[in-house]
This record gives sequence, structure tokens and C-alpha cells, in this order.
Amino acid sequence: MVFLFHVDLNNLNLNKKTIDHGPWTMDFTMTKHEIIRCERCGKSMECKANAFTKCQCSTVQLNLNEVQYISENYEGCMCAGCLTELKEEYRLLLINS
Repeated sequence: MVFLFHVDLNNLNLNKKTIDHGPWTMDFTMTKHEIIRCERCGKSMECKANAFTKCQCSTVQLNLNEVQYISENYEGCMCAGCLTELKEEYRLLLINS
């Protein structure tokens, strides 16, 4: 099944988030997030820097020393999996030193 939509660009209101056309509604809401790659593993992830509490990296709780350890080796965003691994790596460094 194929649906064809005609959007009249002359009458398009760019401030409006949706276009109602009978039984169909087209959503033109633009995401404020971007797809980036984890600096460490390269995995694609959605960066929500403008909504930090909703970002997957905020699920990993890091103390100040862990943040410093990670920032000495990396500059960009990382996925929650890599942050968790680096947190554990730092903990093992403390135990073994």
C-alpha cells in the first residue's frame, strides 16, 4: 500500500508542528538531538546534550575522580556502556596501585 501526500508549499506554516489533512496528520517536529558515534567504541547513539537528564550517558553515575580519569583520555561523548567500562577500569587501577 502506498500513500501519496501533496503538501502545498505556498501555504505551509513553518511554525506549525503538524499538518492536518482529513484523516491524516503529518508531523514535522524536528528532533533537537543528533546521532553521533561514541568516541571510544564507535557505536551510534543519540546525543541529547540539550536534554542531559534524558541522555543515556546520564544513567552512569561518575564521581569527580572518575570524570577526571575519563577526561584525561577522551574529549567527546561516549555511550553508557563505555562509561561503565571506564568507571570499572578506574576502580581496578585504584585497587591495583
